[in-house]
Amino acid sequence: MAVRHASARNAPGPMTDGSVRRARLAAAAFAALPCEAAVIDSDGVIVLVNEAWREFGRRNGAGATCGIGVNYLQTCERAAADGDMNAAAVGAAITAVLEGHAPQAVLDYPCHSPSEKRWFQLRASYLGGHRRVLVLHDDITARVQENTALRNDTMHDPLTGLANRALLHDRLAIALADANRRLETCVAVLVIDLDDITDVTASHGPLAGNALLRLMARRLEKLVRAGDTVARWGNDNKIALVLPGCTPSAARELRKRVTEAIAAPLLLGMYEVSVTACTGIAIGRHGQDGIDLLTEADHDLIDAKAHRGLDRANTKTDVADRPSSTA
Repeated sequence: MAVRHASARNAPGPMTDGSVRRARLAAAAFAALPCEAAVIDSDGVIVLVNEAWREFGRRNGAGATCGIGVNYLQTCERAAADGDMNAAAVGAAITAVLEGHAPQAVLDYPCHSPSEKRWFQLRASYLGGHRRVLVLHDDITARVQENTALRNDTMHDPLTGLANRALLHDRLAIALADANRRLETCVAVLVIDLDDITDVTASHGPLAGNALLRLMARRLEKLVRAGDTVARWGNDNKIALVLPGCTPSAARELRKRVTEAIAAPLLLGMYEVSVTACTGIAIGRHGQDGIDLLTEADHDLIDAKAHRGLDRANTKTDVADRPSSTA
Protein backbone atom coordinates (compact mmCIF):
# COMPACT_ATOMS: atom_id res chain seq x y z
CA MET A 1 0.00 0.00 0.00
CA ALA A 2 1.40 3.43 -0.96
CA VAL A 3 1.89 5.85 1.91
CA ARG A 4 1.89 9.60 1.22
CA HIS A 5 4.38 11.78 3.16
CA ALA A 6 2.81 14.22 5.60
CA SER A 7 4.27 17.13 3.69
CA ALA A 8 2.66 15.84 0.53
CA ARG A 9 -0.72 15.57 2.24
CA ASN A 10 -0.39 19.16 3.54
CA ALA A 11 1.01 20.65 0.37
CA PRO A 12 -1.36 23.05 -1.36
CA GLY A 13 -3.08 21.68 -4.38
CA PRO A 14 -3.08 23.28 -7.79
CA MET A 15 -4.61 26.77 -7.86
CA THR A 16 -7.99 27.04 -9.45
CA ASP A 17 -8.83 29.76 -11.93
CA GLY A 18 -10.64 31.61 -9.14
CA SER A 19 -7.63 31.38 -6.84
CA VAL A 20 -5.36 32.70 -9.57
CA ARG A 21 -7.65 35.63 -10.22
CA ARG A 22 -7.83 36.48 -6.52
CA ALA A 23 -4.04 36.26 -6.16
CA ARG A 24 -3.56 38.52 -9.16
CA LEU A 25 -6.11 40.98 -7.82
CA ALA A 26 -4.38 41.06 -4.41
CA ALA A 27 -1.02 41.66 -6.08
CA ALA A 28 -2.47 44.45 -8.22
CA ALA A 29 -4.12 46.06 -5.18
CA PHE A 30 -0.85 45.95 -3.23
CA ALA A 31 1.09 47.44 -6.13
CA ALA A 32 -1.46 50.25 -6.55
CA LEU A 33 -1.55 51.35 -2.90
CA PRO A 34 -0.96 55.13 -2.86
CA CYS A 35 1.23 54.96 0.25
CA GLU A 36 4.63 53.27 0.51
CA ALA A 37 4.09 49.58 1.31
CA ALA A 38 6.46 46.68 1.99
CA VAL A 39 6.27 43.15 3.39
CA ILE A 40 9.02 42.21 5.85
CA ASP A 41 9.87 38.68 6.95
CA SER A 42 10.58 37.47 10.48
CA ASP A 43 14.25 38.48 10.18
CA GLY A 44 13.39 42.01 9.09
CA VAL A 45 14.23 41.44 5.42
CA ILE A 46 12.10 43.14 2.76
CA VAL A 47 10.46 40.50 0.55
CA LEU A 48 7.95 42.65 -1.34
CA VAL A 49 7.49 46.37 -2.08
CA ASN A 50 4.99 48.35 -4.10
CA GLU A 51 5.66 51.03 -6.70
CA ALA A 52 5.10 53.90 -4.25
CA TRP A 53 7.86 52.46 -2.02
CA ARG A 54 10.26 52.25 -4.97
CA GLU A 55 9.40 55.77 -6.13
CA PHE A 56 10.00 57.23 -2.67
CA GLY A 57 13.40 55.54 -2.58
CA ARG A 58 14.29 56.92 -6.02
CA ARG A 59 13.21 60.48 -5.12
CA ASN A 60 15.16 60.46 -1.88
CA GLY A 61 18.36 58.85 -3.10
CA ALA A 62 17.86 55.64 -1.13
CA GLY A 63 18.78 53.45 -4.09
CA ALA A 64 19.18 49.80 -3.21
CA THR A 65 18.78 50.34 0.53
CA CYS A 66 15.00 50.25 0.15
CA GLY A 67 14.82 47.27 -2.22
CA ILE A 68 13.85 43.65 -1.89
CA GLY A 69 16.43 41.61 0.03
CA VAL A 70 17.51 44.51 2.27
CA ASN A 71 17.17 44.05 6.02
CA TYR A 72 14.91 46.98 6.91
CA LEU A 73 15.34 46.57 10.65
CA GLN A 74 19.12 46.76 10.31
CA THR A 75 18.71 49.88 8.17
CA CYS A 76 16.70 51.45 11.01
CA GLU A 77 19.36 50.37 13.53
CA ARG A 78 22.16 51.99 11.53
CA ALA A 79 20.21 55.23 11.24
CA ALA A 80 19.50 55.15 14.99
CA ALA A 81 23.21 54.66 15.68
CA ASP A 82 23.81 57.87 13.71
CA GLY A 83 21.41 59.71 16.01
CA ASP A 84 18.09 59.33 14.17
CA MET A 85 15.71 58.59 17.03
CA ASN A 86 12.73 58.46 14.68
CA ALA A 87 14.32 55.54 12.83
CA ALA A 88 14.83 53.86 16.20
CA ALA A 89 11.13 54.30 16.99
CA VAL A 90 10.09 52.87 13.60
CA GLY A 91 12.34 49.84 14.07
CA ALA A 92 11.05 49.26 17.59
CA ALA A 93 7.42 49.43 16.43
CA ILE A 94 7.97 46.85 13.67
CA THR A 95 9.94 44.58 16.00
CA ALA A 96 7.11 44.67 18.56
CA VAL A 97 4.69 43.37 15.92
CA LEU A 98 7.12 40.73 14.63
CA GLU A 99 7.69 39.40 18.15
CA GLY A 100 3.97 39.16 18.82
CA HIS A 101 3.72 41.91 21.43
CA ALA A 102 0.96 43.61 19.42
CA PRO A 103 -1.01 42.73 16.28
CA GLN A 104 -0.50 46.25 14.95
CA ALA A 105 1.59 49.31 15.64
CA VAL A 106 0.84 52.90 14.62
CA LEU A 107 3.41 55.69 14.85
CA ASP A 108 3.42 59.28 13.58
CA TYR A 109 6.94 60.58 12.99
CA PRO A 110 8.78 63.39 11.17
CA CYS A 111 10.92 62.57 8.16
CA HIS A 112 12.22 65.91 6.92
CA SER A 113 14.32 66.37 3.82
CA PRO A 114 16.77 69.23 3.19
CA SER A 115 14.13 71.00 1.11
CA GLU A 116 10.84 70.33 2.93
CA LYS A 117 9.19 69.40 6.20
CA ARG A 118 7.40 66.03 6.07
CA TRP A 119 5.54 63.77 8.46
CA PHE A 120 4.52 60.14 8.00
CA GLN A 121 2.36 57.60 9.75
CA LEU A 122 3.74 54.08 10.12
CA ARG A 123 1.30 51.18 10.26
CA ALA A 124 2.81 47.76 10.90
CA SER A 125 0.36 44.83 10.76
CA TYR A 126 1.09 41.16 11.40
CA LEU A 127 0.16 38.84 8.53
CA GLY A 128 -1.16 35.85 10.44
CA GLY A 129 0.17 32.45 9.38
CA HIS A 130 2.89 33.94 7.21
CA ARG A 131 5.28 35.31 9.87
CA ARG A 132 5.40 38.50 7.88
CA VAL A 133 4.64 42.13 8.67
CA LEU A 134 2.94 44.54 6.30
CA VAL A 135 4.56 47.98 6.66
CA LEU A 136 2.78 51.09 5.38
CA HIS A 137 4.22 54.60 5.43
CA ASP A 138 1.50 57.18 4.73
CA ASP A 139 2.36 60.84 4.09
CA ILE A 140 0.39 62.88 6.68
CA THR A 141 2.18 66.20 6.13
CA ALA A 142 -0.96 68.08 5.08
CA ARG A 143 -2.85 66.86 8.14
CA VAL A 144 -0.03 67.75 10.54
CA GLN A 145 0.34 71.22 9.04
CA GLU A 146 -3.41 71.80 9.20
CA ASN A 147 -3.54 70.72 12.86
CA THR A 148 -0.52 72.89 13.64
CA ALA A 149 -2.18 75.89 12.00
CA LEU A 150 -5.38 75.20 13.93
CA ARG A 151 -3.51 75.02 17.24
CA ASN A 152 -1.68 78.20 16.34
CA ASP A 153 -4.97 79.97 15.61
CA THR A 154 -6.47 78.90 18.93
CA MET A 155 -3.43 80.13 20.87
CA HIS A 156 -2.83 83.47 19.12
CA ASP A 157 -4.70 86.73 18.82
CA PRO A 158 -6.17 86.97 15.29
CA LEU A 159 -5.65 90.74 15.04
CA THR A 160 -2.03 91.11 16.14
CA GLY A 161 -0.67 87.58 15.81
CA LEU A 162 0.57 87.80 19.40
CA ALA A 163 0.03 85.06 21.94
CA ASN A 164 -3.50 85.21 23.37
CA ARG A 165 -4.60 85.01 26.99
CA ALA A 166 -4.59 81.19 27.03
CA LEU A 167 -1.03 80.96 25.70
CA LEU A 168 0.04 83.78 28.02
CA HIS A 169 -1.11 81.82 31.08
CA ASP A 170 0.48 78.63 29.74
CA ARG A 171 3.88 80.27 29.10
CA LEU A 172 3.76 82.05 32.44
CA ALA A 173 3.00 78.81 34.30
CA ILE A 174 5.95 77.10 32.58
CA ALA A 175 8.29 79.99 33.39
CA LEU A 176 7.24 80.04 37.05
CA ALA A 177 7.60 76.26 37.38
CA ASP A 178 11.11 76.50 35.95
CA ALA A 179 11.94 79.36 38.31
CA ASN A 180 10.68 77.31 41.27
CA ARG A 181 13.06 74.49 40.31
CA ARG A 182 15.94 76.94 39.98
CA LEU A 183 15.66 79.01 43.08
CA GLU A 184 18.23 81.51 41.83
CA THR A 185 16.10 82.61 38.85
CA CYS A 186 13.02 84.79 38.72
CA VAL A 187 10.26 85.74 36.29
CA ALA A 188 9.22 89.28 35.44
CA VAL A 189 5.87 90.34 34.01
CA LEU A 190 5.39 93.68 32.30
CA VAL A 191 1.85 94.85 31.55
CA ILE A 192 1.44 97.66 29.01
CA ASP A 193 -1.67 99.76 28.46
CA LEU A 194 -1.45 101.49 25.08
CA ASP A 195 -3.01 104.91 25.43
CA ASP A 196 -4.40 106.93 22.53
CA ILE A 197 -5.34 103.92 20.36
CA THR A 198 -8.96 104.49 21.34
CA ASP A 199 -8.62 108.12 20.24
CA VAL A 200 -7.05 107.08 16.93
CA THR A 201 -9.93 104.67 16.37
CA ALA A 202 -12.46 107.39 17.13
CA SER A 203 -10.74 109.91 14.82
CA HIS A 204 -9.68 107.71 11.91
CA GLY A 205 -11.82 104.59 12.17
CA PRO A 206 -11.35 101.05 13.48
CA LEU A 207 -9.05 100.00 10.63
CA ALA A 208 -6.56 102.70 11.65
CA GLY A 209 -6.79 101.68 15.30
CA ASN A 210 -6.22 98.02 14.41
CA ALA A 211 -3.26 98.90 12.18
CA LEU A 212 -1.74 100.94 15.00
CA LEU A 213 -2.13 98.06 17.45
CA ARG A 214 -0.38 95.69 15.03
CA LEU A 215 2.49 98.15 14.56
CA MET A 216 2.91 98.44 18.33
CA ALA A 217 2.94 94.64 18.61
CA ARG A 218 5.78 94.43 16.09
CA ARG A 219 7.77 97.08 17.97
CA LEU A 220 7.44 95.21 21.23
CA GLU A 221 8.47 91.89 19.64
CA LYS A 222 11.77 93.51 18.59
CA LEU A 223 12.58 94.45 22.19
CA VAL A 224 12.36 91.01 23.80
CA ARG A 225 14.58 87.93 23.82
CA ALA A 226 13.90 84.68 21.99
CA GLY A 227 12.47 82.95 25.09
CA ASP A 228 10.18 85.83 26.12
CA THR A 229 6.47 86.00 25.36
CA VAL A 230 4.54 89.00 24.02
CA ALA A 231 0.79 88.50 24.45
CA ARG A 232 -2.35 90.49 23.90
CA TRP A 233 -4.11 90.44 27.22
CA GLY A 234 -7.79 90.31 26.37
CA ASN A 235 -9.51 92.25 23.57
CA ASP A 236 -8.50 95.73 24.69
CA ASN A 237 -5.24 97.62 24.29
CA LYS A 238 -3.29 95.77 26.97
CA ILE A 239 -0.19 93.77 26.13
CA ALA A 240 1.71 91.59 28.60
CA LEU A 241 5.34 90.48 28.45
CA VAL A 242 6.52 87.32 30.20
CA LEU A 243 10.26 87.50 30.87
CA PRO A 244 11.77 84.27 32.27
CA GLY A 245 15.04 84.67 34.14
CA CYS A 246 14.76 88.46 34.11
CA THR A 247 16.22 90.29 37.10
CA PRO A 248 14.38 93.26 38.64
CA SER A 249 16.97 95.72 37.29
CA ALA A 250 16.75 94.24 33.77
CA ALA A 251 12.95 94.41 33.94
CA ARG A 252 13.05 98.08 34.92
CA GLU A 253 15.46 98.81 32.07
CA LEU A 254 13.16 97.03 29.63
CA ARG A 255 10.23 99.03 31.00
CA LYS A 256 12.08 102.22 30.06
CA ARG A 257 12.91 100.97 26.57
CA VAL A 258 9.29 99.87 26.01
CA THR A 259 8.01 103.33 26.92
CA GLU A 260 10.51 104.99 24.58
CA ALA A 261 9.80 102.61 21.68
CA ILE A 262 6.06 103.09 21.92
CA ALA A 263 6.37 106.88 22.12
CA ALA A 264 8.40 107.11 18.90
CA PRO A 265 6.19 108.72 16.19
CA LEU A 266 5.08 106.65 13.24
CA LEU A 267 3.21 107.20 9.99
CA LEU A 268 -0.29 105.83 9.77
CA GLY A 269 -1.42 106.49 6.23
CA MET A 270 -0.99 110.24 5.74
CA TYR A 271 -0.90 110.98 9.46
CA GLU A 272 1.95 111.01 11.94
CA VAL A 273 0.79 109.39 15.15
CA SER A 274 2.37 109.27 18.60
CA VAL A 275 1.20 106.82 21.23
CA THR A 276 1.90 106.89 24.94
CA ALA A 277 1.77 103.96 27.31
CA CYS A 278 1.49 103.18 30.99
CA THR A 279 3.29 100.12 32.30
CA GLY A 280 3.07 97.91 35.34
CA ILE A 281 5.71 95.48 36.51
CA ALA A 282 5.88 92.52 38.88
CA ILE A 283 8.65 90.11 39.78
CA GLY A 284 7.64 86.54 40.49
CA ARG A 285 8.51 85.11 43.88
CA HIS A 286 9.04 81.48 44.81
CA GLY A 287 5.71 79.65 44.92
CA GLN A 288 3.71 82.48 43.33
CA ASP A 289 1.23 81.54 40.60
CA GLY A 290 0.67 83.27 37.28
CA ILE A 291 -2.68 84.88 38.05
CA ASP A 292 -1.29 86.50 41.19
CA LEU A 293 1.72 87.79 39.27
CA LEU A 294 -0.42 89.30 36.50
CA THR A 295 -2.72 90.86 39.09
CA GLU A 296 0.26 92.41 40.86
CA ALA A 297 1.57 93.85 37.58
CA ASP A 298 -1.90 95.17 36.74
CA HIS A 299 -2.15 96.91 40.14
CA ASP A 300 1.24 98.52 39.49
CA LEU A 301 -0.13 99.66 36.11
CA ILE A 302 -3.17 101.23 37.79
CA ASP A 303 -0.92 103.07 40.23
CA ALA A 304 1.24 104.33 37.34
CA LYS A 305 -1.82 105.63 35.50
CA ALA A 306 -3.05 107.37 38.66
CA HIS A 307 0.31 109.09 39.18
CA ARG A 308 0.49 110.14 35.56
CA GLY A 309 -3.01 111.54 35.70
CA LEU A 310 -2.03 113.55 38.78
CA ASP A 311 1.12 114.82 37.04
CA ARG A 312 -0.94 115.93 34.05
CA ALA A 313 -3.43 117.68 36.27
CA ASN A 314 -0.64 119.49 38.13
CA THR A 315 0.93 120.54 34.84
CA LYS A 316 -2.36 122.01 33.62
CA THR A 317 -2.78 123.88 36.93
CA ASP A 318 0.73 125.28 36.67
CA VAL A 319 0.07 126.52 33.14
CA ALA A 320 -3.30 128.03 34.12
CA ASP A 321 -1.84 129.84 37.12
CA ARG A 322 1.20 131.12 35.26
CA PRO A 323 0.89 134.84 34.46
CA SER A 324 0.63 135.69 30.77
CA SER A 325 3.72 137.30 29.23
CA THR A 326 1.50 139.98 27.73
CA ALA A 327 -0.07 140.96 31.01
